[in-house]
Amino acid sequence: MLLSYSMKGFRSIQNECKIELKSTNYKILSKPNVSNTGILKGFLLVGPGGCGKSNIQYGLKLLLDLLFTDTKVDYRNYFCLSDKDKTISLHYHFLVRSCRIHYHIEVEYGKPMHVNERLYINDELWCERTDNTGRYISEVNPVRALHIDENELFVRELYKRNVFIPNKVLSEWMNELSNSMYVNVQEQKIQSYMKDTASLDLEKSVPEINRFFATNNIPYVVSIKNDLGRVSYRLSKNDGLALPLTMESNSIRFLIKVLPVYLHVIEKGGLLILDEFHLFHPLFAKLLISYFESNSKAGQIIISTTSTALLNAGVLRADQLYAVNDLGEGTFVLRFSEKQPRELQNMEKMYYNNIFGGLPQL
Repeated sequence: MLLSYSMKGFRSIQNECKIELKSTNYKILSKPNVSNTGILKGFLLVGPGGCGKSNIQYGLKLLLDLLFTDTKVDYRNYFCLSDKDKTISLHYHFLVRSCRIHYHIEVEYGKPMHVNERLYINDELWCERTDNTGRYISEVNPVRALHIDENELFVRELYKRNVFIPNKVLSEWMNELSNSMYVNVQEQKIQSYMKDTASLDLEKSVPEINRFFATNNIPYVVSIKNDLGRVSYRLSKNDGLALPLTMESNSIRFLIKVLPVYLHVIEKGGLLILDEFHLFHPLFAKLLISYFESNSKAGQIIISTTSTALLNAGVLRADQLYAVNDLGEGTFVLRFSEKQPRELQNMEKMYYNNIFGGLPQL
């Protein structure tokens, strides 16, 4: 699971910005929201439009894109324009099999780009890369590389060559991350990082979706109609009338499309990144968060929103809430728990009283 990550010189983030998922001493919601290892099962970023909430999520999305997609990433799109050093620094910390993984990526602007990678397990160096040369330090399967593409990570190359298979920690780390999903609710786009996405097929997911509806007393039932080999889907509501899914609103159709992804991360683990989450109704958004945290063992949900409805909804702790600010010196965050609110204190009211920042400048 993700322990923490930090970004510097990345998009709107000029100075170091760190997200911490180690739980604090709060007792509220400790059973559903905190894993057995003391790691939080998610966090929420709140702030006005244009403050950099999505960029904080992109710090994780970029890692997933570089590790699991064949798309060539143009690093020029990720440098902070106000950073004179023109250096991107990304640190990721994970806990896997009781081992601490630290993965550091640094990209210096140039032609070609200067890319450096360092991978540590319990502070011991296992992999390093400087520009186009790299080495994987292992007694079982050591690797040296001399011609690494500037647009490809050395760790990805090792993963594709199955070098990590003998190492249970690194193998489980990559498998867990590959179950991750990115969802942009506003643009209604879903990015999967799995090798095989057959399990996300809507036809195979219908029984799970209907179980989710029934468990949460949602009066919807999805059914499948097969007309001479042409498959279509219908949605029945409490009036009993089954309408073709194509006749439903965009939001309902997208919800049905998102649920297989959502339920997959709950079952398999990984990161579920939900951008522009405020487009879901607050009551349904509350349900999605509480159900995820109550049923997921290794998954983590990462949310950005402009809505304050979830700050005092009883589904997230103060150490899971971050106010995102941009006061002219780049994006920075403040964790609500740093202000030490009481467990039952009204966090939404504190937010509007500007205790945490992250308010639009009107």
